[in-house]
Amino acid sequence: AGRIPAGGQFRPLVLDVTRESDVAEAAERVRQWVSSSADHSLLAVVNNAGVGSGGLIDWLTLSDFERDAAVNYFGTVRVSKAFLPLLKQAAAQWTRRAPRPRVVVVCSASGKVAVPLLSSYAASKHAVACFAACLRMELSALWDIDVCTVFPSFHQTPLLETGAGTIDRTWSAAPAEARRDYGEGFGDAAKVGRRYTPEDQNMARPKWNITRH
Repeated sequence: AGRIPAGGQFRPLVLDVTRESDVAEAAERVRQWVSSSADHSLLAVVNNAGVGSGGLIDWLTLSDFERDAAVNYFGTVRVSKAFLPLLKQAAAQWTRRAPRPRVVVVCSASGKVAVPLLSSYAASKHAVACFAACLRMELSALWDIDVCTVFPSFHQTPLLETGAGTIDRTWSAAPAEARRDYGEGFGDAAKVGRRYTPEDQNMARPKWNITRH
């Protein structure tokens, strides 16, 4: 939002999806905008916030699991629930001349496939996928509100480099006992071994080259 000037059709709202007050304030701002004109309605809510911790379960702390769940899962639940009243209001006024109101949930292929070194991230994304499926069944049947879940896979973007960095940090912070059990060279092996070629975009064939030292 800081790089995009406000004005015209764009109204940036900066918020932390883990903070109830931030989300409530954003929902209120949108409610005020909707109420300002009979031509205004909420068409869609897109849940796209996400974080990920990398490393073996043995290295990760409970705080890593809680952080990923707080943003990825509970953030999606919190934002979706906060904007449901406005979506239901839009659905009640819907005509076939306009798109149906919808919730878009950007999940991950890790919400369908278990991936080594990404347990906390994948578990939170599985929860997101299940929540979105339940939300879809309820809103579609009762309110004619669509729910679309997107499952992007890993692509050659800076996110992959960031992911390798999180594995490095997790390994560096691992207890001395864990580092001794796996061997000091294991952290680098895990980062190097977790590579995907373009044909592996379905996440089904991760290439592993990790050995225990």
